[in-house]
Amino acid sequence: MAIQQKLGLSTRLSQRLILTPSLQQAIKLLPLTTLELAEVLEQEVMENPLLEEVPQEQPSAEEIAQEEAKTEREDILKEIDVETAPRSRSCRPSRTRSPSSPTSTTT
Repeated sequence: MAIQQKLGLSTRLSQRLILTPSLQQAIKLLPLTTLELAEVLEQEVMENPLLEEVPQEQPSAEEIAQEEAKTEREDILKEIDVETAPRSRSCRPSRTRSPSSPTSTTT
């Protein structure tokens, strides 16, 4: 009696989408307007005693001005077309060579 053995290799690929609780919460909150979101947050704070509302610090006028200046600088830098912008002489590599010192070879 001959014993036959089958050797084989098979692969199986599957894909599943799992809606975690945090993903479900994000799907629920994302379409809300700012007012609706504020209402939901207020309700959650009332229902859950472990949550507390921390007041946000209002940025000072100086911080706002610094942020606007930073944004303005970034916008200006984005508008500069490096390929077509004229280059100043100080940006170009020097084509003249410095005099080289004489080298001596010893044998």
